[in-house]
Amino acid sequence: MPKKIRIKVRQKLRLIILMFCGFLLITILIYSQEIKPIQISYNQKTFNLYPGTLDILPDIPSPFTTKDGKEIVVGFTKNEKFALVLVTVENGAPYWYNSNFGKGKQLEVDTIDFPTLAETGLHSEIELDQTRTITDKSISEITYLGRPTRSSGAGFMGNDEDIISVLKGDNRLVENMGLIHPQMAKPLFHVWNLILKDYELGNISGQYGGNIKYFLYNGKKILVEAHGTRGFQESIFNDEIRGNFQMNIRRELDEHEKEFLNKKYSNLKPEQMEELVKKLSYFHTGEMVPYYVMRYGFYEGHTDYRADPIAISFVFGLKSLEEIETAFNGNLYETLTHHFTAQSQSQNTQNYRHPSLGFQFTASKNWVRFPRPEDILIYEMMSPDSAIHVMLWYTETEQNGSAYLEKMAGMKDLIVDDKPSHRQINNLDAWVLNVPGFERRTSVRTLLAVIPHGKSQIRPKENRLFIIQIWCQKEKYPKHKSIMENILNSIKITE
Repeated sequence: MPKKIRIKVRQKLRLIILMFCGFLLITILIYSQEIKPIQISYNQKTFNLYPGTLDILPDIPSPFTTKDGKEIVVGFTKNEKFALVLVTVENGAPYWYNSNFGKGKQLEVDTIDFPTLAETGLHSEIELDQTRTITDKSISEITYLGRPTRSSGAGFMGNDEDIISVLKGDNRLVENMGLIHPQMAKPLFHVWNLILKDYELGNISGQYGGNIKYFLYNGKKILVEAHGTRGFQESIFNDEIRGNFQMNIRRELDEHEKEFLNKKYSNLKPEQMEELVKKLSYFHTGEMVPYYVMRYGFYEGHTDYRADPIAISFVFGLKSLEEIETAFNGNLYETLTHHFTAQSQSQNTQNYRHPSLGFQFTASKNWVRFPRPEDILIYEMMSPDSAIHVMLWYTETEQNGSAYLEKMAGMKDLIVDDKPSHRQINNLDAWVLNVPGFERRTSVRTLLAVIPHGKSQIRPKENRLFIIQIWCQKEKYPKHKSIMENILNSIKITE
């Protein structure tokens, strides 16, 4: 081979080797940046995040949110080390089962179908009663696909349940505990994001529980097992949500909790007590459920994949067992085992009608009439626990609805910073104020509304106004605001 050709060949080889070395160096640098532990600070101490580990339990809450919004849980690995796992609930890259492991839309709420859910974190039952489609798919089709052996073997709800009855049933459970659906979704997302982190690190393959043996949550030790399935499950809604994982989530009852249940439910047979404990402290579900809970308030019906809100609240320490028992007043076993049929949901509500006017509202059963001998035309009812009061009355005046509402707010010592809002209540124009104030020398939060309903038959210049006042003590308003909104939305004029 001529000398010039040999030189050119050697030069090309050197260039190829240099290019390969450069590519290798860049890859190493990128990889080293990717696996470099992220650090957080707490109480003037710095900690490396997982996959970094610690020999002793760090003095840090779990879950913990940093000042810049990172969410952390403390885990315990299979090689008996502690780890701070980054599990932030956020919108991320799509989660594709064939290649990419992004978090997807974890903060998404179905604002089009459920505006009240998006605004308050809870459903309006009136809104649910008027729902005909969800994600442009009819509720009958969703119910059909969601029942066992249709789109999945286990199904998304029982054969005797439908999508609306399930949404209503779980909404009531969450509301009774003084919680909202995003609060319920967050710990489920934390579990899923922990699993995703292990998957990214190559710690999950096939029938494998991951590297994290357990993690701490609100002082509770949560055990999680996860494994993939052979295929993926399509959603029953028109969305991108898919399922490919099964998750077993549980925690052990402590001695105090066991004693409490044995004392409170001594009437249960041994097999019923075993069932109660299992339904409280363990659930088998998939990664679709946290997205469903956040987006639709849907925990699945009574099937093998149900993540019951009571179990979520108990397992993750969102509420104590005593608080949960207070919310359901001796009916935990029945509440955890009974299905959400349409009939069972309708049996839990009642219409309350003004005795002399075609004017009514809908609420739970067993409300009590509050006597008003000084003004018998005002119909006042209070909830069984006396937390919420509803007052209905009527007047005729030359003022329009908005002006009269402002006048009434001033007479009732309500603190009004803005004009009344205009809205529809059962297809009727209404004017509404949602404001603080005082009622019977107590600081309250009040929904005050006026519904104009034509002209007076006796005095044609005057407007007929139906008036609604719904109030509760100010400190109880965060827990009861969705109930108050549901009552307002249920108002009907039936004359």
